[in-house]
Amino acid sequence: MGGAVQEGAQLQIEPCDGRAGQVFQLTVLGGVAEPTNQDAADRFGWVQIGTVTGSNASDRFRRLGGIDLPGSDIANFTTAADSGRACAIACAGNRQCRSFTWVRPGVQNDAAMCWLKNSVPYVTLNGQTASGIVRP
Repeated sequence: MGGAVQEGAQLQIEPCDGRAGQVFQLTVLGGVAEPTNQDAADRFGWVQIGTVTGSNASDRFRRLGGIDLPGSDIANFTTAADSGRACAIACAGNRQCRSFTWVRPGVQNDAAMCWLKNSVPYVTLNGQTASGIVRP
């Protein structure tokens, strides 16, 4: 319900105020460029996941720490305590998966949990999770 996408903007933030009908929407303006400074990319949360053959997934994703994407689950499983990297790779390898949420060990299970999603659901804050969008 916010403003129009601005050309050249890397991130546009619009606050939600709790009114009914507000929707989270992600508009992709282009591909993800190769970082020229890998250390800076790592510090800002860009994670390399490798190219998945025959997939329209990106070869990297932006880790969204403290973000949960509840709902739209197509699969869940225990996974590595790696802040979501293995979860992102699993999502990239599943053509139905568009996003994922990784849950810290000890929250839902003794091990970390990965939840693959067939859409990019609404965002909630949760310090026990990290999420990523593999196919916008």
